[in-house]
Formats: sequence, C-alpha cells, structure tokens
Amino acid sequence: MGEIGVDATILLEAWRFGDDLGQKPRYAISVSGTDGHTMDNAIFIASRGQGEVDWWSVYRLGTGQHLFDTDVPLVSFSISKQFLTTRYVGLDVPSNDVSDSRLKQPNVVAVLTYASAERDTAGSPADLRRRRPGGAATFFFRYHPVRFDG
Repeated sequence: MGEIGVDATILLEAWRFGDDLGQKPRYAISVSGTDGHTMDNAIFIASRGQGEVDWWSVYRLGTGQHLFDTDVPLVSFSISKQFLTTRYVGLDVPSNDVSDSRLKQPNVVAVLTYASAERDTAGSPADLRRRRPGGAATFFFRYHPVRFDG
C-alpha cells in the first residue's frame, strides 16, 4: 500500500442502516487509489495519487455524488460561529490534457472548488463561477502578468 506504481482500487458500498447487506447497495464508488476515509460523517475522501503526485477525490457520503478533485489536502471550515455549517475547499491544478477549454487558457493557473456536503453551494463572483453537477462552486484563478519598465 502506498508504493509507487501499485495498481489499487478503492471500493465503497453504502446501505441504509438496517438494510439487508445481501441486497444491492444504495450506491457504490469504485475508483483507482490507495486509501479512503470519511470526514465529518458527511463526505468520503479517496486518496488517488498512485505515483509521485498525491491527489484526492471528494464524494458526498449520503449519495455518493462526486463533488470535486483536489491536488492539496482537503480543507474544511464552518461558515458560522453560532452553528456548525461545514464547507469544504480543494485546489486543482489542471493538467495539459484537460478537456475544458477555459482551463487551457495560458493565464489560468488553478481551480478552487467550494462545496457543501448537504446541499448545493451558492454565492460567488458571476464571471469566475461555474456550477458542477455535484453542486460545488468552482473558481478559476487567472494569472495577470504585470510589467515594470524602468
């Protein structure tokens, strides 16, 4: 486990409490990776890095819905001091073979994704925001070079 070049698969199958485990699971997640764990009884995190680069995939635990991938360890925080209202953030540095043309622009350096385990997230700058099927809000960080002469 954890060795470079090892082919491994993570399998998570979910049943409702009290369901017969001999029946078909409510959902199943099967992804390449080396480890998986739950966080806050709300999300499932799959460690996907099987080479020299670590990365993670994040799923809603209640539905198995893929929220986003991240190249840095997942960050969680509460958006309220009065109540625990957890949000999750990941950062993805797009590879050269990405299919989204917006990510191929030379000034895009990373994608920050903000998500909730319970519901779709809302509220972000309109020109930088893109909704993902999992309800996560995605922000594209653009690099703007500044030139100083003199």
